[in-house]
Amino acid sequence: MKNDIRACSLSEYITQTTFLKLTGAGEQKCKCILWELASADYEFRYSFLKNQDYGECSDYKSKCKILNDLIDCTRKNNSFEIEDNDRLSILTITKDTCNQLFNTSVFKDWFPKDLSFFENFSSNITTNQIIKGKTIFANKDNLNSSEKNNCLKDCFESMYSHRNRCAHNLLSYQDNTPPLSKLLSSNPKYENWFSRYFILCLLDAIFIFLFKKYSESIN
Repeated sequence: MKNDIRACSLSEYITQTTFLKLTGAGEQKCKCILWELASADYEFRYSFLKNQDYGECSDYKSKCKILNDLIDCTRKNNSFEIEDNDRLSILTITKDTCNQLFNTSVFKDWFPKDLSFFENFSSNITTNQIIKGKTIFANKDNLNSSEKNNCLKDCFESMYSHRNRCAHNLLSYQDNTPPLSKLLSSNPKYENWFSRYFILCLLDAIFIFLFKKYSESIN
């Protein structure tokens, strides 16, 4: 039923369900990381329970908080710096995994145009964007012109907006025809399922890498 109009409702249901399961799993994993840190570090536990507000661990600010907490707790036990080789490994593994999954899935047949946009987007992502200072992704002001057109932070914000629309069923009553200004400002590289899945997998890879470093430090 590929490229068949009868598959549209099925494809939307499967992609949206998969997307919500991935976002939910990522949020739960972040909460588990916080409790792991709080179980081993009583100073962090006090701050975590009394002062910090992580919400559902879903938005960009919360993700960056968890990133910094994880790095700080690791450095309490062992000297630790994130090297360019680490960033390259995270990015390469995520790209290879996603490309393999996307090109062997039915999504490739359902959304060929979106896959083309994603391939162009992912091929231009560099390690210069990953884990910069206290942020997960580099700010747009610090990127060169080519990188600004493939900004991971913008991709995350687009993904997060769609997560809210799906999770809270906003699509059921939002206007189906957005204004032209919205259409003109949106980037097709970000507004597709492949980019959304990719950014979730990349976030997961970053936290897995950092948590392994933390586990090594306490052992």
